[in-house]
Amino acid sequence: MYLSFVVYGHQLNSFNLMWNLHNRTVIQVQGQSVSVVIQHTRKGHFWSYDQTNVFYGPFKTKWELRDDVITYSEHGTTNDALIKC
Repeated sequence: MYLSFVVYGHQLNSFNLMWNLHNRTVIQVQGQSVSVVIQHTRKGHFWSYDQTNVFYGPFKTKWELRDDVITYSEHGTTNDALIKC
């Protein structure tokens, strides 16, 4: 599996101070580019697709977040029972 991260910006969201920094990141999963937004808070790390407002998380580490993005992008779910079918 080929995987790469490209970070292309930090922005400050002044409307909600809890969501202080977010990174727009491009992830290569099975030859396709997936653009996601990664946000860091006191509670953990959250991710969302670039054009949506639904965030998934919290994750303790960036590695757990990365694995969740890859699994969700490949299979459309993170439920192990549905992936094995």
